[in-house]
Amino acid sequence: MTSFLSLANQFLTKVFALEPFSVVEVKIEDYNHYDIMTREETLILYSYCDNKNRNNYEILLHRENSSTRTAFSLYRSTKSDESQIYFLRLKDKLPVFMTRFPNLLTVSSLQELCKYINANPSQNMAHICAHFGYIDYFRQLSTEFQETSAINELLNAQDESEGKTSLQIAVETQRLNIIQAILAIPNVQLKFDLVDHSGNNLLHVAAQTNGQIVLILCATIKTNQSNDLLMQIINAKNHDNFAPLYLACSHDKTSCVKELLKNGADVNGASIQDTHAGASPDSLSSSSTSRDESPSDLNDDRLINMLNVNDMKNGGTPLHWCKSSEVIEILVERNCNLNARNFHGDTALHHMVARGDLNCTISLLGHGADVNAIGANGNTPLHVSIKANNTTIVQALVVFGANVDIANSSGHSARHLAATSNQSPAKDTILYVLHSVCAR
Repeated sequence: MTSFLSLANQFLTKVFALEPFSVVEVKIEDYNHYDIMTREETLILYSYCDNKNRNNYEILLHRENSSTRTAFSLYRSTKSDESQIYFLRLKDKLPVFMTRFPNLLTVSSLQELCKYINANPSQNMAHICAHFGYIDYFRQLSTEFQETSAINELLNAQDESEGKTSLQIAVETQRLNIIQAILAIPNVQLKFDLVDHSGNNLLHVAAQTNGQIVLILCATIKTNQSNDLLMQIINAKNHDNFAPLYLACSHDKTSCVKELLKNGADVNGASIQDTHAGASPDSLSSSSTSRDESPSDLNDDRLINMLNVNDMKNGGTPLHWCKSSEVIEILVERNCNLNARNFHGDTALHHMVARGDLNCTISLLGHGADVNAIGANGNTPLHVSIKANNTTIVQALVVFGANVDIANSSGHSARHLAATSNQSPAKDTILYVLHSVCAR
């Protein structure tokens, strides 16, 4: 008996030396003399008094119908309260996993699973299976639940900590097969307009993933619900006042940008409007800024494919991203805000001037773009054109009424920039143009 207790204590010392939450495989026979505090099917919380008269607690997950005579030790501690709380978090979920996916449960997968469940105690089985990609769980839901209402309740449930549904988690983790499996459940009624605690709906999340996911969600919402609901969701703002299009641009997800535009996203959804600090007085009173009064879409594949994808990551409107004056004509007709700004604070006019695109510059000016709009670092389009040493665009801006005396954030006027710039063939010509209009 003494030798047995010695061996038992040696085993206990070895196991308890591990990190409390590390998962290890153990022999079932070593636990024959442990006391069972509580159990839930194959999950058991044991207690044991060691040779120092201390109570120890251990949670084991037993295999079902296994010939290996081994189990998984999930937790070891001398803390009674902690062990019981951890057991309660696991008891409704791990036995289900053991029954349904016995071949998937290994030491490494259990380690990840237990860690996730402990970190997200309010998530249900659908949340967890969506996160880990257990597709069979969703394929079996219609046979497991006789009432569709029970499936709806399960899939529309939002976790307490972040307000996410299982579908939102599947989108976030970019598990396309899980998304398709959830959407394919017969007669399921998903609440596509639910938002998490950050105000993000499904398309806010999808906008940061890939175009295929955006396409599938938009098509499903439009087909199963209505186009009106899709327009509501696709143009909704989260708590940071960002629309899905804004997030797609800021995360440089060009395929998402295209799909959102094709499905009716407001073309001004990724822009910063003129009402922010730093806008020129002229731009605030300009009639052209009223073009964004109502949402406008750009669901034209041909037009969308004519946009410069490399510029989308900087936000703005499609006016910032277009490659030709012909596209500008169409965009203006579709209510693109001429004076909306990208993430750097520049208007489309600033961008075309910096790019040296005379045709697009003239087109924007001709449609009423604010020639004196204040952009990044307080620069007007005229400042930008002088820095680029582009004589032709300098002349065009002056002809369209550019204020030559506005100073930028560094206190530099257009003439000052031209006079202090490095010698170039254009310098003298630019100074002459500015002198001719009495620039200071």
